[in-house]
Amino acid sequence: MRASTAVALGLAVGPAFAGESVMWGEEARNGATRFVLDLPAREPVLVHRIAPPTAPRTERGFRSTPASFDASADRFAAVVVTSTILYDDFDSVASASTNAAVSGRFGAPVEVVSGAIPDRGDRACAFGAPAFQYVEAVAVDGERLAVGQFEDECVHDNGPWTDTVTVYDGGAATTVHSGEQGAIRDVALAGRFVAWVRDGEEDEVVVHDLRAGAEVLRLTQDDLATRRIDELALQDDGTVAFSMSNRSFQRLAWAAPGTPGARALARGPEFRGLALDGGRVLYERVVAPRRVAAELLLRPLGGGEPRRLASFPERRRRVGDLDLDGARAAWADQPVRRGYEIRPRGPARVVVRDL
Repeated sequence: MRASTAVALGLAVGPAFAGESVMWGEEARNGATRFVLDLPAREPVLVHRIAPPTAPRTERGFRSTPASFDASADRFAAVVVTSTILYDDFDSVASASTNAAVSGRFGAPVEVVSGAIPDRGDRACAFGAPAFQYVEAVAVDGERLAVGQFEDECVHDNGPWTDTVTVYDGGAATTVHSGEQGAIRDVALAGRFVAWVRDGEEDEVVVHDLRAGAEVLRLTQDDLATRRIDELALQDDGTVAFSMSNRSFQRLAWAAPGTPGARALARGPEFRGLALDGGRVLYERVVAPRRVAAELLLRPLGGGEPRRLASFPERRRRVGDLDLDGARAAWADQPVRRGYEIRPRGPARVVVRDL
C-alpha cells in the first residue's frame, strides 16, 4: 500500500477527499478559522480564512462533530460556530452560540448558506433577522450541498422549532421537514439519496430518495434495540452504515432500502468515525479503553474479516474525521501527552493511503 502524508497545524475537522486532493479545517492560535487543501505533489494551500472574532469573551471555530465538514472535487462546506460567554462564577458558566453553514466552490467566493457569523454568539437574531437558524450538520456530493438544522422564529413566544434537511443543487433547494423539537445529529448525501440521524423523542436514521421525493428507509432506536444512534455514512445506492451506543458497548450496522431491518457489522467498547464507499466501511475501533489504544479497520459489508490500515498507540491518537473513496482512505493522527486530560504535543499528520 502506498501512503502520503502532510502536516496540519491546528487540525480541527477533516480530512475529506476533494477529488484527487484532500482537504481539512484548522483553528489558528489567533482565533482564525482556515480551510486548507493539499494538492498532489505540492505543499498545502490556504483556500479560505474566516477572521477571528473581536468581541470580548468570544471564540470562533468549527463545530466539533464528524458532521461539521465535508468536501468533493467541486465544493467544500463546514459548520462554523461563534460562541460568547455571557457570565460565569465559581460553579457555573452561561454562554450563547450561533452556527453557520459555510460553503464554496474552488476558485469562487465562499458564502454563508444558512445561519450567521455574528460578532457575538448571542446575536443570531440581531438586526431584524426573521428566523434563528441553528446549523448542526453539512454534507457535500459533487456540486450539491446538504444542511441539517433546526429553525425558529426570532420572537419570544415562538412555539416549537422545526427540524429540516435542505439539499442545495445549483439554484434549487429541496427541504425535507424531519420533525419538531429535535436535532439533526448527522447528515450524508450520495447520488439520489440524502440520509440523516435525528435526535427527537427517540433517535432515528432516515434515508430519503430525492428523485422520488419519498422516504425509503427509517429505523428507530427501538427497531435497533439501542439507546442512541451516533453517526452514519451513505453510498450512492442508498445503503447506509451507522453506529449505535448502549450502556457499556457500541455496535456498527448497515441497512439498505427495500431490505427489512439492519445487518450487524461489529460490536466493541467504542467506535469512532465512519465512512462508506463501494460496499466497504472504514472505522476506528478502540481496543484498550483505559489506554485509549485503537486501530483503523476496513470491512466489507458482505462479510469477512476486517483489514487493519493503522494502529494508534496511547501516545498517538486519531484526530478529526476520516474518509473513503473506494481506492483511497484518509485520516489524521497526532502525538499526545499522557494523562487524564489528553493534550497534543505536536502538529497533526494527514495520511492518504491507497487501498
